[in-house]
Amino acid sequence: MQPKETIVIYADYGMCPYAWRKKSSDMTSYVGGNIADAYYGLSKVLGTSTELDKAFSAWIHLFNQPDAETTLDWNKFHYNGIELAQRLKAELGDRFEVEYYPPFEDPVRHGRPITRIVTPEYLYVYEPISTPEKPSVVVPLIETISVELSDCHVGWIRMNLIVGYHKLRIRMTHWDDPIDSFIFWMEEIIAGKECCTMSINEEGQWKILTAIQKSDALLILHVEHSDLGERETLLEKRVHRRQLVEALYGGLQDFGKSPEYIPREWEHQSLGGWLAERTESTEEEVLETLVSLKGIQLNPLLLLFSYLDEGGDLYEPVQKMRSIDEMLAHALSANRSELESPRVRYGNRWGDVEDDYIGRREIIRDEFLSEQVSRFEGTTLRYLYSEKLETYLSSDRDRQIP
Repeated sequence: MQPKETIVIYADYGMCPYAWRKKSSDMTSYVGGNIADAYYGLSKVLGTSTELDKAFSAWIHLFNQPDAETTLDWNKFHYNGIELAQRLKAELGDRFEVEYYPPFEDPVRHGRPITRIVTPEYLYVYEPISTPEKPSVVVPLIETISVELSDCHVGWIRMNLIVGYHKLRIRMTHWDDPIDSFIFWMEEIIAGKECCTMSINEEGQWKILTAIQKSDALLILHVEHSDLGERETLLEKRVHRRQLVEALYGGLQDFGKSPEYIPREWEHQSLGGWLAERTESTEEEVLETLVSLKGIQLNPLLLLFSYLDEGGDLYEPVQKMRSIDEMLAHALSANRSELESPRVRYGNRWGDVEDDYIGRREIIRDEFLSEQVSRFEGTTLRYLYSEKLETYLSSDRDRQIP
């Protein structure tokens, strides 16, 4: 049965009124009689939650600030107002219609639509308020989504996940690196799995992301914060699947190629990988070079590689060299007393590898070149790649937003 009355959300001055009541048959711009303000909430009139009262109070107080007409971010104000109207509709159900009117003080009020909340997920949009008409088109509310990454430092990366006007801050730590989990989560999403969940460890606290498939292209993105077992919902919004993947996967790839990304502050790196990168070769080529050396050359070189400074990095002179020949020359002429100074640790971790050792190649590969030479455990973001995500993004799937 069609509700006989409509609750209108409309910001006004004075005692911070924001909720009004009128007959649903009234299609004019009249908002009705006031029933709630910042000090006397809807919970006392309609039995809705006090949490919603507090949210409306914070919203209407922004409008009642001095010079709000010229200083208020009107797009954000309307976004938050419609969001609160959606929450109200979710609590009221079919008892009332709920509509959102832009306030008179908005400089472009006559260019903004009236919005009727059909369900918490669907909206009717009127013509501009100067000539209100009966709604004729149903519009799914889909939030825009973007990702910002920054502050790559001592094993941490900061991520801002921006959904509409909501900015969620996520701190990623190298020792429980979530990058591979993000990739697997997105691969499950594009595969059409009904409910996909992943957790991000912020060293004691957690962010829990859940994507619930609503249709072929639309998702409900639900984000929670967990601390000592207590969970708090931070966000639950309708998003477009392709845009989520483009923003998150593309954001991670772009950050890995940007000057803000500092590999030595995040990545796990083996000695073989480090040598391949420094000498602009492959790890297999590095292995072949070392295997070809006689023990009298190989062992001083491996001894040099075994020294780490106090920060966990390779012995400083080695870091500046670009060829194994240069490193070998330094190893053969190195002053052992310098290597054994207090600022250097872990020296001589391995025994000598003689020329006639059985499995000499395997020893060099598995014991030396696989040794970690970085302080951190993070994924190598510079080369982040998923064949499944690349195939999806290069296809025509989900290109149209319904």
